[in-house]
Amino acid sequence: MSKSTVSSSFVFISLFFSLVLAIFPWPSFLQICRPEIVCLVVFYWVFVSPTHFGITFGFSIGLLQSVIEAGVWGAHALGLIVAIYLLERFRKRVMNASLWEQSVLITIFVFVHQVLVAWMSYLFAYPVSFLVVLCTSIFSGFFWPVIFIGFNWVRRTYQISH
Repeated sequence: MSKSTVSSSFVFISLFFSLVLAIFPWPSFLQICRPEIVCLVVFYWVFVSPTHFGITFGFSIGLLQSVIEAGVWGAHALGLIVAIYLLERFRKRVMNASLWEQSVLITIFVFVHQVLVAWMSYLFAYPVSFLVVLCTSIFSGFFWPVIFIGFNWVRRTYQISH
């Protein structure tokens, strides 16, 4: 297998599993703690390879996530477009930040995504609690180092470059 096939396969597999985790049922008491895994995986790929992944990539994955979760069509796409724009706009600052500072910035980007998704849902009579939006964003920020370090380890171990 060529390196481009391996790297494309890794991207596809990571996105597939993040979408599966997005619809995987959690106990009701943990539902508020659920990190936005799809958003984090998309952020990772946009962050490490901005020439290959960008706003169109985020729109496609967001639309797919809206369909899979049976939510408001396009809500995740809109949220990811705006959040990815912000990530690309501040990419150099995020790149030069320490991992915990990146987590804070990613929390803000996920919060923007979540607010836009909640707003779109509210427009179509599916209200979302602000507490859920806030907690999801915070737990996503806590989960960012796991995604970042884990994916970097896999990329280094298997010599995957994108």
